[in-house]
Amino acid sequence: MNEQMMRNNYQKLLEYHQDYELNPNTEPSRITIELAPEWADLLVRIVLLEGTSKTAVIRKALDTLADEIGSTVLYPA
Repeated sequence: MNEQMMRNNYQKLLEYHQDYELNPNTEPSRITIELAPEWADLLVRIVLLEGTSKTAVIRKALDTLADEIGSTVLYPA
C-alpha cells in the first residue's frame, strides 16, 4: 500500500471514529460473507481443529489483526 492510500484510509478511519463516538453502535452486528471455496474449506478445517464455531474463529482472527495493528491506530485519540 502506498503512502497516499494509507493516508486516505487513515482519514476514513478518523471520520468513522468521530461518527462512532457520537453514535455508538450498541447492538450486535451480523455479517454475511462470501468466501472462495479454498477459504471456506480453510475455515471449516480450523473450526474442526479448534473444536469451536466459525464465529469464534473469525473473532480470534480479528483479535490477532487488532493486536498486530495496535489500539492506538485503531482507536485514535
